[in-house]
Amino acid sequence: MKNEKGFTIIYLVVIIIIVSIAAAVTVNLISVSEKVRMREVTLNRIEEILDAIYGNTDVMPQTDFGYVADIGDLPGSLEDLIIDTGDPNWNGPYLSTDFDFADPEDLIKDAYGNPFEYDKVAGTISTAESSPINIIKKFEFEPYALTNSHLWGTIRDRDDNIPIQSDLENIVIKLTYTVDFIIEKEEPSDQGAGNGNPFKQRPPEDTTTYGRVYTINPNSNGTYRFSDVAVGNYIVQASHDLLGIILEKPVIIQPDWNNKADFRFNPIFPGYPGYGDNAGAGKLVVSYYELIIDGASDDDIRLANADTLDSITIDKMQVNWTNPSIFERFQKAVIDNNIVYDKSKGLGSGKTAGEISGAIVDIIDFTIQPLESGKLLELFWNMDISPKELSLKFILSDLTEIIVPPDIGGGGDVEDESSFLVVNYSELVINGSFFEGISISNLHSTKNIILDKIELSWSGAKGNERINNVKINDKSVWIGNSTSGTILDITDEIIPPSTYGLVVRFEFSGTINNKNINNIIFYMGDTSIKTIP
Repeated sequence: MKNEKGFTIIYLVVIIIIVSIAAAVTVNLISVSEKVRMREVTLNRIEEILDAIYGNTDVMPQTDFGYVADIGDLPGSLEDLIIDTGDPNWNGPYLSTDFDFADPEDLIKDAYGNPFEYDKVAGTISTAESSPINIIKKFEFEPYALTNSHLWGTIRDRDDNIPIQSDLENIVIKLTYTVDFIIEKEEPSDQGAGNGNPFKQRPPEDTTTYGRVYTINPNSNGTYRFSDVAVGNYIVQASHDLLGIILEKPVIIQPDWNNKADFRFNPIFPGYPGYGDNAGAGKLVVSYYELIIDGASDDDIRLANADTLDSITIDKMQVNWTNPSIFERFQKAVIDNNIVYDKSKGLGSGKTAGEISGAIVDIIDFTIQPLESGKLLELFWNMDISPKELSLKFILSDLTEIIVPPDIGGGGDVEDESSFLVVNYSELVINGSFFEGISISNLHSTKNIILDKIELSWSGAKGNERINNVKINDKSVWIGNSTSGTILDITDEIIPPSTYGLVVRFEFSGTINNKNINNIIFYMGDTSIKTIP
């Protein structure tokens, strides 16, 4: 009986010891688990703070750049992310985690309630020495790269001329910071700014352009460079006061030195052949179906002035035809029902009046005003000389010349819609979530152009890069989801006669950067096509 009691006591002691050890192990495991959880919470908060400072870098190319993009500098302290600094560009709070309005600074503390330490110069966020956790997290980018990036590009005209001194005085490059707002809900009025809440309400607009603007002139070599620019979404604009032209495009300034946006003005810069006193040949557009004389006259040629500012005056003409005989005479020319040359009645017989092939004739000066089109040129001979091939030279009042063929206006049947579709652009590069770098015009004075289909293809196209909207002057003509090179059957768009500068906009499902456009093909209602470039 004594032995049984002794065994029972020993047994109970062992059980107590085992239970104590198990309890201690359990408590320790719970403690370790809690430390792991607290560490994860702290790490998540640090990541949220980094996103608030310079945006989410998991999405590339990056388009959200947080506080740095709005203000143009790194925050002086973490409080700047949640408390309005008074800067007009402040669009906080930049930390979007739910919090108690009474103590928003909880967002810049670790899981134990200790404030984070922030080093603006070194680009680090770390836990305090007093915190049970030791964490230090470095910025993904060097702080200098976030606020001192660069944007550069080239400025050229249609003939690849670089600006000279007279251009430099008239060309301005402007870079403007922009931001898009997505309004989810309006804050209650008792929680608005000025009621003890450090947050200010977001503006009601969907899109706001902030006031941070940089302005420069091109360098003498035709380049420009903006230095020390903070990352973010911008609009870069090139304007030429004398030409009256403004070109612009969206750019995303990334934290590197490779941000680039080139501009090409469609006209020729002042001071170069083809502009001003030497401008006519660069503006006169000659369209025709075929240069074949069929009978004693020809009326397949139309003239237009593609310039937006200056008129063109035709002073002389040279008319040539193949295999001429000594009896064949060019006698009369009519432009837009105006007789500009008439030798049908000469000395002796009218059959021998006029000029032989190749003679330069002095016509009554005929002026075509800016953007005038569809001027019909009719030519008459003293006899049926068909079939003969025709060529022409126009000598303008500024002494410039244009020879036809080649047809600098693009050729084609004068009744083909594509002949009178003029496409202007500065450069064919996609950089962003949309491309809006071209405009179209109808140079015909009486005929509509019907756009039936559009095809856009770009270099290095990936399967996930898709067009989802096509607009002409802000009106959607196609909505879908198609890849590069797909023929898009748009809602037929009628372009009336003498309509100029309609903006064509291609929108994409995501951001596409630095992709050259291989071509844009316009399919007309009469089955003719126009390919750019």
